[in-house]
Amino acid sequence: MLRAPRLLAAAALSLLATGGAVRSHEALEELAEMGGARPEAGAPGRHRGNSSALESGGGAALAARSGHATQAQLGVGRVLDGRYELKQFLGRFDARGGHLQRWEKVGAFPKIKAFPAGARKHLGTGSFGDAWKAWDKLRKKHVAVKIFFKGGYYLTPSLVAKKGYQSLVDEAAAECKEVMKIMKQRQTYEQGAQHICECYEAHTSDKANQESPLYLVQEMCGDSFFDLFVMNLHNPSSFTVKHPKLAKDPKWMMKAIAGTLEGVKFLSKLGYSHHDLKLENVVVTEDGAAKIIDFGGLTTMEKAAVEGGVCTSVYTPKEVRCPYAPGVDPGAPVYSFDDYSVGIMLFVVSCRSASFDSFRDHAQCGEGEPRDGAPVSNGVMKLAAKLARDYPAKRPDPAAAAKELRSAAGIAG
Repeated sequence: MLRAPRLLAAAALSLLATGGAVRSHEALEELAEMGGARPEAGAPGRHRGNSSALESGGGAALAARSGHATQAQLGVGRVLDGRYELKQFLGRFDARGGHLQRWEKVGAFPKIKAFPAGARKHLGTGSFGDAWKAWDKLRKKHVAVKIFFKGGYYLTPSLVAKKGYQSLVDEAAAECKEVMKIMKQRQTYEQGAQHICECYEAHTSDKANQESPLYLVQEMCGDSFFDLFVMNLHNPSSFTVKHPKLAKDPKWMMKAIAGTLEGVKFLSKLGYSHHDLKLENVVVTEDGAAKIIDFGGLTTMEKAAVEGGVCTSVYTPKEVRCPYAPGVDPGAPVYSFDDYSVGIMLFVVSCRSASFDSFRDHAQCGEGEPRDGAPVSNGVMKLAAKLARDYPAKRPDPAAAAKELRSAAGIAG
């Protein structure tokens, strides 16, 4: 009478064990992705233990599929929480039995002490960084956390050392460190410094924890000016729903341009030119504040005159060839390049059009009227023309231009 329940219990245990074997097979595949490989035949004796563990793990998976698994086979290569592999199974331990390397896959926000569990929002994934909105307990506010990754895994000091990725991490963090250096001098012109998107921390090493992810901590600065402009132009109903505060302010774009000019003034006072200003490299907060981003092309006029630099053709002054080559007049005002770029931005948002060629050479919108029929101030158009003058020495001081724009557009501040 007791035989049936015993058979049922045995069957349940067999199913559980089989699941473990299947997971071990999946982990073998994951091991291959991480760069692990089965030891070759004839490998030195010191690899024999690893080879045995790997072969046993594969044998367990095969036995499970064929229905002839033993408890010993199924015990080899069992996975912890379905995510981290036992070191005996991975073969990722040295002759002294070193600790397990826990490399986390990109997808879920990894465990980082500075950002406790709570509401997090995925912002997007680039070629080398996975960006998240998270609460920073040190700064007591939400920040953007850009976590470095490669090959589908978040980078840790141990993984960076093993794969030789340190130069990639340093290069990716260089822009953040440059912005941090600049912002230490914000008192030079605070009115302009507030329009720079800050980078707070470049966490590119961790001696205390070799398995902690590496990351950057940046200010939550808003949405792309270009994306907002296009949405407002082509899908105003969606813009109103997604950005109600901006939608209620018909002058938000003029405010953003004025803020960008103040940011240019701040950079110029420190001797820098952004050198790649365009709508895509400015973001706007829900309160309408502009923040300049992407400082990969940051340079001085002297350096640009010798080495060249970054540029986007339509936003580049006529005196400069793009793709950019040396030849800029180092005697021109340091803000002259950026002035021209902002002048084109002002034409674009005023004319509600991206048909640059129609007004690059003429201080007017392509058809004489903006696309959506909204009135354009003559003062605004004249300022755009002054910013985009052919002669760099005649382009206005950006702080004075910001003040003029606010006056022409009827903006307080």
